[in-house]
Amino acid sequence: LGGVKRETARHRTNTTQTAAEVIVSACRDWDRKPLLVSLAPLTNIALALELEPALPMLCPDLILMGGTVTAPGNVGPLSEANIANDPEAAQRVLTAGFNTRIAGLDVTMKTWLDDDFLESLRRLNNRAGPFIWNITRFYEHAHQIHGGFPSGMPLHDPSTLLMYLRPSMYATDRWPAVVDTTPYPSTSRGMVLADRRGGPLTPPPPANVTLHFAMQVNATEARSILYSRIGSLATNADEEMTLF
Repeated sequence: LGGVKRETARHRTNTTQTAAEVIVSACRDWDRKPLLVSLAPLTNIALALELEPALPMLCPDLILMGGTVTAPGNVGPLSEANIANDPEAAQRVLTAGFNTRIAGLDVTMKTWLDDDFLESLRRLNNRAGPFIWNITRFYEHAHQIHGGFPSGMPLHDPSTLLMYLRPSMYATDRWPAVVDTTPYPSTSRGMVLADRRGGPLTPPPPANVTLHFAMQVNATEARSILYSRIGSLATNADEEMTLF
């Protein structure tokens, strides 16, 4: 959070199970099967697959933020941090058979939050807007120093949930893909290699290809929805803050 002090958590964390065990338990036991959402390296879902190989049948839907198909990488020439931090886990998960929707750098970098947008959050009459503005100071500065961007920041993790909640804002392509697991320090380690070959007359990939890559986004609408939802959040400490 960039050193910003946050409020004391109201709910305790269950530490009796590992993350992988929680995933498996939920997918096995919940009447309404959970949607798997990954905003980090895919390590825990890969570990859950080790515990329960039938996980894609128990919880078939997975959405994640990670990778890039055509956009430049952010930790390598064509590698993104979440995938590159555990390529072996990513390869295991992306080939497991989940119905997977992927919000990678191809759309998150296009959903740019400029200074005017971030300042508008700061002026909101609630706790969330100023808090988000504060925690993005470090992140925006990092993009200036390490990314070479004069101002603003991309919308990474929230794009994943927006893609689920507002699928009409995103254009996706279904392609087979593998993850490069060449040992470090190879510069290709962590690359997502999507097979995009073919032309307008080429038949679609077979039905067992279940990776859907978001390639285009209505960024204006995404920013509008984000601002509206943040603006509707609690104005005092006695109310819960739930963004989506």
